[in-house]
Amino acid sequence: MANPLDLLQDPDFGFPPPRRGGRAVAIVVTLVIGGALLGWLLLPGSQNATDCGDLTEWESLSDEDQPALVHDMVCTAQVTVVGIEVVALGSEDKKAKDPARRYRDVRLFARAKGAPVVLALSAADPAVRAWQGKHGSLSGFSFQGRGRLFDPEKEKGYAPLGRTIRGGLGLGEAKVLIFDPQGVQ
Repeated sequence: MANPLDLLQDPDFGFPPPRRGGRAVAIVVTLVIGGALLGWLLLPGSQNATDCGDLTEWESLSDEDQPALVHDMVCTAQVTVVGIEVVALGSEDKKAKDPARRYRDVRLFARAKGAPVVLALSAADPAVRAWQGKHGSLSGFSFQGRGRLFDPEKEKGYAPLGRTIRGGLGLGEAKVLIFDPQGVQ
């Protein structure tokens, strides 16, 4: 009787030889490239940022020198808070001892100096907490960096947020854009 393991070494027995075709590799490569391209197009933080400059100087610039601030724009800007009014939204974790954990779900909205922009800040940000603790308000707090500008009236589901912010900051029916640094992470 022949050894049964000898059958495994017989080229005519068992599994067919592997195909050398590259069809599977081509499909995987196409899916990876397509996914990366789709992610680049759809994620707001993935686009190149426009330089919006110092928004505190926006009103003093001529119309042609003012950067065009439009909905769903990613830009780098210098934004400074003006006034003591702040709209705080979210929920505080009162059980957490660490301020970063306690305020991680709280967002602060404050009017920006110059441009018709509201700055959205995280209450958990140590720089925000330090400024507010030292000065008693966010007035004068300055942020420089990348963020996403969006119009709450055009962003699906954000119209109530826009009304709340305009009412809380005393902006009436003025059109505002929200500059959100967390919107591009």
